[in-house]
Amino acid sequence: MKKLTALILVLAMVCAILCSCGEPAVKAPFEVGSDATVAEVDGHSEWAGTATANVKIVAGDTVLYCGKVTLTSDSLYASEFFKAAVEEKELSQEGLEVGFVTSIGSYVNDANTNTYWMWQYNGNNPTNFAVNDVHVFEGDYLLYSFEEVSW
Repeated sequence: MKKLTALILVLAMVCAILCSCGEPAVKAPFEVGSDATVAEVDGHSEWAGTATANVKIVAGDTVLYCGKVTLTSDSLYASEFFKAAVEEKELSQEGLEVGFVTSIGSYVNDANTNTYWMWQYNGNNPTNFAVNDVHVFEGDYLLYSFEEVSW
């Protein structure tokens, strides 16, 4: 009986240690700048969540936004974080709501030069998901870049 009790205590301690470790931190794919935005999605419910993500929007060497976006929303989609950053900088945009950005500010997708708005989530290109399909969690990294693409 003492052996069984000792075994149960050891297993409980191992479980407690494993549960307290949590997820490994996301490796920072870019240095976070000083921009800061706090926004709420219009019409969110009283049960809406709030998260802070690191957001960077660049066009070549031009940084349009680089900093933290704290957002309250029922869905916490990546598109909502980007939209909050774009609105903070008073830039126009097309396509965030449908998940395929065609323009931000004066930077417009151009098939002649193969330059398009591309996005990354925590340093990865989520090729199977549009920007309005991915839920963001606390501390995630979102990057939108206007770049030449080779298909």
